[in-house]
Amino acid sequence: MLYFSELLHAPEFTEVLKDTTVEVKQGVTLETKVTGRPEPEVKWFRDEKELQPTFKIKMSRDGDVCTLMMSGVTLKMSGEYKCVAVNSAGEATCAAKLSVVEKMEPPVFTQKPKNKDIKEGATAKFETKVQGKPLPRISWFKNGTIIEESDKVKLTCEERQTDVVASLLFEDCVIEDGGEIQVTATNPAGEVTCVAALTVQIKKEKPTFLKKPEDVEVVEQEDARFETTITAKPEATIEWGEKLLEPSEHIVYEKDGDNYALIIKGVELKEVGKYSVKATNEVGKIPKEVEEPEVVEVEVEKVETPVEPEPIAPEWVQVYEDLTLEERGSVELVVKATGQPEPQVTWFHKDVELQPTVKVNMVDEDDGVHRLTIASVTMTMAGEYKVVAKNVAGQVEHAATVTITELQVEPTGTAPEFTVSIQNCEVKEGKVASFSCRVIGEPTPELTWQLNGEPLAIEGRYTVVDRDGLQVLQVHNVLPSDTGVYKVTATNSLGDASCTANLTVEGTNQSGSYITVEEKRNITLTARVTGKPKPQIKWFRADTEMQPTFKIKMTQDGDVYTLQMSGVTLKMSAEYKCVAVNTVGEAVCAANVSVVEKMEGPVFTKKPANKNVKEGASVTFEATVKGKPLPEVTWFKAEEKIESSERVSVTCTEVKNQLELSLTLDKCVMDDAGEIRKEKAEFLKKPDNVEATEEEDVRFETTVSAIPEPTIEWYKGDTKLEPSDRVIYEKEGNNYALVLKNVNLTEAGTYTVKAIADLGTISADATLTVKAMKVELEEEVVEETEATFEMSVEVTTTEEEVPQEPETIAPEFVNVYEDQTIEEKSTVELRVTITGLPEPQVTWYCNDKQLFETLKVKLFTESGGVHILHMERTTQQMSGLYKVTAVNAAGQAEHAATVNITVKKVEEAPTEEAVAELVVEEEVEEVPEQVQPATVAPQFTQVFDDVTVEGGKPLELRVKVTGHPRPEVKIYRDDVELNYVVEDDDVYVVKTADVSVDLGGHYRVAAVNSAGQAEHVAVVTVTEPEKEEPLGAAPEFVVSLQPCHVKEGETAEFTCQVTGEPTPELTWQLNGEPLAIEGRYTVVERDGLHVLQVHNVLPSDASEYTVTAINNMGEASCTANMTVEEVPKDTAPEFTEQFTDTNVMVKKNLTLVAKVTGRPEPEVKWYRGDTELQPTFKIKMSRDGDVCTLTMSGVTLKMSGEYKCVAVNSAGEATCAANVSVVEKMEAPEFIQKPKNKDVKEGAKAKFEVKVKGKPLPQITWFRAEEKIETTNHLTLTTSEVQGQTVSSVVFDNCSLEDATDLKVLATNAAGEASLKKEKPEFLKKPEDVEVIVDDDVRFEATVTAKPEPTIEWGEKLLEPSEHIVYEKEGDNYALIIKGVELKEAGKYSVKATNEVGSLTAKAKLKVKGYPFHNFT
Repeated sequence: MLYFSELLHAPEFTEVLKDTTVEVKQGVTLETKVTGRPEPEVKWFRDEKELQPTFKIKMSRDGDVCTLMMSGVTLKMSGEYKCVAVNSAGEATCAAKLSVVEKMEPPVFTQKPKNKDIKEGATAKFETKVQGKPLPRISWFKNGTIIEESDKVKLTCEERQTDVVASLLFEDCVIEDGGEIQVTATNPAGEVTCVAALTVQIKKEKPTFLKKPEDVEVVEQEDARFETTITAKPEATIEWGEKLLEPSEHIVYEKDGDNYALIIKGVELKEVGKYSVKATNEVGKIPKEVEEPEVVEVEVEKVETPVEPEPIAPEWVQVYEDLTLEERGSVELVVKATGQPEPQVTWFHKDVELQPTVKVNMVDEDDGVHRLTIASVTMTMAGEYKVVAKNVAGQVEHAATVTITELQVEPTGTAPEFTVSIQNCEVKEGKVASFSCRVIGEPTPELTWQLNGEPLAIEGRYTVVDRDGLQVLQVHNVLPSDTGVYKVTATNSLGDASCTANLTVEGTNQSGSYITVEEKRNITLTARVTGKPKPQIKWFRADTEMQPTFKIKMTQDGDVYTLQMSGVTLKMSAEYKCVAVNTVGEAVCAANVSVVEKMEGPVFTKKPANKNVKEGASVTFEATVKGKPLPEVTWFKAEEKIESSERVSVTCTEVKNQLELSLTLDKCVMDDAGEIRKEKAEFLKKPDNVEATEEEDVRFETTVSAIPEPTIEWYKGDTKLEPSDRVIYEKEGNNYALVLKNVNLTEAGTYTVKAIADLGTISADATLTVKAMKVELEEEVVEETEATFEMSVEVTTTEEEVPQEPETIAPEFVNVYEDQTIEEKSTVELRVTITGLPEPQVTWYCNDKQLFETLKVKLFTESGGVHILHMERTTQQMSGLYKVTAVNAAGQAEHAATVNITVKKVEEAPTEEAVAELVVEEEVEEVPEQVQPATVAPQFTQVFDDVTVEGGKPLELRVKVTGHPRPEVKIYRDDVELNYVVEDDDVYVVKTADVSVDLGGHYRVAAVNSAGQAEHVAVVTVTEPEKEEPLGAAPEFVVSLQPCHVKEGETAEFTCQVTGEPTPELTWQLNGEPLAIEGRYTVVERDGLHVLQVHNVLPSDASEYTVTAINNMGEASCTANMTVEEVPKDTAPEFTEQFTDTNVMVKKNLTLVAKVTGRPEPEVKWYRGDTELQPTFKIKMSRDGDVCTLTMSGVTLKMSGEYKCVAVNSAGEATCAANVSVVEKMEAPEFIQKPKNKDVKEGAKAKFEVKVKGKPLPQITWFRAEEKIETTNHLTLTTSEVQGQTVSSVVFDNCSLEDATDLKVLATNAAGEASLKKEKPEFLKKPEDVEVIVDDDVRFEATVTAKPEPTIEWGEKLLEPSEHIVYEKEGDNYALIIKGVELKEAGKYSVKATNEVGSLTAKAKLKVKGYPFHNFT
């Protein structure tokens, strides 16, 4: 059987999406309407990425209406949203922008404009200030009409950080400027309006005639009209006649502006005479007499009634053209029409009649001028604007297109900011590591990830997922090599931000591990290195090779290499590397050392309490925790980490060196119940057995993990140990200790630690063995705490196996020095012999202060484990307890003895007796003999100690030195001699008012005289100064360079605008090289913009241009490319696009468009036949680049003919031509005779025939299974014109089974198209099963397509519509609603769709439940 098919229709959006702004966490709905045949498939996209339904994103369709609903939107959901509709006939797209902002606030006037009362000629200024988020747009209106800037009117608008300041200025005001001034502030959150009045006081002038009345001659019974024009301020009072003529039906006064008229209706002979007009105001008056000439004598009986003028159809004298403008601009369309009587004019937009509004104003002026004004246009106001002029004699219309382009808005938004930063992560090998962050910014920032400073490719084991607004980097199947520093960077056009965190993988080698040590502690890094030949070893901090100093010692014992650092400081934090190199290869091991001020484990000072709430309520858990450094906090429910989301808010605030924590759950549901997190207790380290001697202190240590924190109890046997002076409980984080002071033999035995947690109790045992005290005096062992770790480096050897590691032996003193007393200026040598494996590290101390080499003090090491402290020219200050310590991996030992340095005794000089005679003559004063004092070696009576000072602060070091003769004093910093100041009493001072970091070091004072020398050394540490935030702002480009495309020989411009404080300096680069601003390159400033101009552009100028802005706060740059279109040689004109034959109705508009190229640019002329066309009010010719357009409005029949576009230049000529047929009326095709189904036998003939009417005559096309039918040996197509109709037939000769198919026929002409097809019903959506509670409403829905439209019946037995049973229909969507369902109505329901082609049925079940019963406890 052969069937007749209908024409397909590509999708078409009849209602489009609109740009929308919405606040974060709010819901938004995007809705559009699309048609098409068959029904299009619809998909939604955000920034080219297809959207899928989620709990936040819902997509629905109701007939032609397609809806996208999103709840709880976030900033990153901003973007371009597209709805794409596709069917077999084509595709259509509809798009709009969605902007999600942090918070919107409607506009609020903080300063309103004030009323103005001024005199004519003065200036009036209105000012306003408005706040709102986002910043509002300001529009000014006068009497409802938008105000545009002009020579007389000035508008300003300044957007500041928090508000907008706008002003309106009228210059040289006239009376007409007065009126109601309205200012409107608009943003997506709302609109607000404020009104002020402008009053312009008139400038008084006495009446003046601009036009005097003239003498009039009329025929009896005609109307007589006297006209005059008078100016006066204020307006004059007008009186007509020698004696005042009172207005009546016979006497009429008229006034139009300054124009006045006296009309005498049906004048009589007796009214011949003189008439006067008098104008009076408060300033003065003017009289004027008018002489009336004699009236033609006519008998009254023979006066004929005037003949009514013949009606004339409207005709356009002036029309508007197509217009393009930017949104928020104003449109003014002006036409001028003639006709008798005066035509009535109506305006239309997209065939919808326009009505006056605040924005739309329609004015009918004199002389047939009609004006349409639209203020502050939006994108939706674009389209065809038509005007129709109509009177009794006919009508005429004109149309043109108004194109509105999107307003170019300066880029706004915010730089990226991390509201949730990634946190350090520690996982076991093989598990999944996660780094979570949340970033805000507008536009939405782009995230990039790095590992140890290198870009991290998100592929394979690395994935990034979006989890409730958090961006989560997941490292799957973690390997030891994943250990390192992870960094995430967020970037948008306004800036960037980044944060870092460490990943530690349990079970990895300590090479590459992270070590934390407190300031001023010691740290030892040890590496074992093998290889042949023996490797050369170097140590590095960061990438700087380290050298031995008084704080840094590097030692070797066989294959073991050790780096020891004493008294570490914060600035010694870095990555430390040990590099081993031989001729075979190289090996490296590294560790990150972090030095902190002081560490304290996390301690909860306030724990979260249990909560019991009702469903739907909100609940908050609060806690407080302290620790150094401040702990990282994570909340858990059961074993699952809790992240912030729409319902979950997690806060963490630092207050007084501790963290205040809160977790809030909104609208609790039953699934929220549970424990935030509990973990059973687990020993991470059990206590070890201890062996001690009587009167020693004993320490048991353990590490326990549990949530919440466990209670720790210690027992001896079954007896719980209570804390006392001898029994001490200690706790630091998860570490717990039991300390027993001065143990005795009776305290030996088994000790038990119990950890009591919410999920159970665990215990561990350890044994204490106490030995009796030996009689001999044992040296007291002073334990030092130091942070150590061991690194291993393996260098592959190809020559022999690596020898086994030797056994370690703790240090032991074989030979020691004893207490001794010596005199000043003597030499003392303290010598010890030490054994141990590996070789111990030896350190010397005086009075617990570590000794370093100076001019007087030397440290030596000899073979056989001999270590020597050698001191020369000793002084009393060098007396004290001298201690030496020896440390290796197996243990430590120390020895101490006292060195007492006494003052050297000075021997008395021998005496000799002498006798002399004394003669007393007169009294003479006796002068005593001067005795030379004894020499005394220099001695420090006041010294400075080690000191730490912050950079930028003052530093003062003072020493006082005595001695005779007065010592020569020199002061050094790391062997660099310094200047100093000498004060009274032998005080030497080194001062600096602003110490810098490089002034830190060893400060040594050397004092020398003939009796000896003295020396003092102390360490000055200068820390980095606290950086003050500089005042100002780094450069930021608010307008960036944009790509530029120009033709060869033109001028190219790159424009930018930059902010910053102080004002940044700009430099330009071309392909990375500095660009000299000279010759063809100039830079100008234009309204705050910096413009680089490249004049007379060459092809070689096509490159990358960069501008960099620099001030003392930083720098910023932006880049854009220039492309240059080379100008070709002269070429003859060529039409690249041509117009074709066209039909158009009388009085309609016609547009012919051709596109022509050529060099030089061709001259274009238009012809009808061989007659060149010239521009008239009906014929417009325009050119835009290569596009040439001929527009004719209100075409007539005589305008039919061949139209040609001829293009000529020096290289040649080209012509484009087509026929234009103007017809009186066009009618869309309509089928008069439709084809009928055929059922024929094989071998027979089948003929299908149609008759179609339309103007012009339609063209007929036949289709078979979507394929166009052409005449063949088997198929014959005929088309002819019969009595103003198109008759078409298709004949199948000798039919075969393969000929059975569907046929379609399409009729088209310039007025439209028509097609035929019938379809049986088809379910696009079947009703679904429904489950409800009694008394609820039930809704079954189905979507059915059919042609013709089907009849729908609901129910196994037809359910008749009533108040209880409701049928609904919208397009192809049908619904059955049962109001207040009852239990008895449960069961099966069917829907049946029937038309003349067939019927179809679908079923669904209804389940009705009784009222639920709630048991509240």
